[in-house]
Amino acid sequence: MEIRKRPVLIWVISILNVVAGALFMFASLGLETTAEGVHLFAVGLFSFVVGIGLFRLCSWARKAAIAGYILNGIMGLAETNMIVLVMASLILTYLFSQGVKDAFSKSGQAQKAAEFIKKENEGIETMGHHQEVA
Repeated sequence: MEIRKRPVLIWVISILNVVAGALFMFASLGLETTAEGVHLFAVGLFSFVVGIGLFRLCSWARKAAIAGYILNGIMGLAETNMIVLVMASLILTYLFSQGVKDAFSKSGQAQKAAEFIKKENEGIETMGHHQEVA
């Protein structure tokens, strides 16, 4: 039994990615030029899939999100869009934080599961001890 604790901001970022991805894919259908539509659809699909992966705490999704937000930050810098640049920087800083790394790491999840099982077993042993005394 694997216990996973999803950080709240990962939940928020994943939902935003799914919603933005769906909107981009939907918007791509209305574009007149095929190249722009395909590009927007691909960006939307990437965002949608990464959002689902982040929600499920898949390690590949964290790496893909990092790559995507780096590109997003570069585009914000190139377009001198400070809001995009600041948002991408904040999200990247968060994705590189130790707590987020631990939430996405298999060893961190396995260690937390082992601690949970150990506590559960101690509780069972304690219950057994109380029953013997009574």
